[in-house]
Amino acid sequence: GRGNLFIYTLPTSALGEVAIVLSLTGPTLHLHADKHPLVSLVNHSRQLLDDREADGLIALWSDRVTTIALALDASTADAIDPKLLQAASPTEFAHSLPTATERP
Repeated sequence: GRGNLFIYTLPTSALGEVAIVLSLTGPTLHLHADKHPLVSLVNHSRQLLDDREADGLIALWSDRVTTIALALDASTADAIDPKLLQAASPTEFAHSLPTATERP
């Protein structure tokens, strides 16, 4: 069994289940949206990386229309333009990102 691998709370239940299925280790964090949810997401991700709580992480944001998944390490987190995060809606930000086939 895998009982008691993490504490179940409604916001973190899905995070824990995904981590188990993907064999991910390390901290999980649920943030409730604020005025600039992507800014908060990237800033908290940078802090986890800067504090060396993780070498890399998957940062997710979603609403009813758009889902954004960012695979980040220290170099990729620093490459995200904070002005774009503040100026764009999450949907506009998602459309500005290259797809996996567009990356070098």
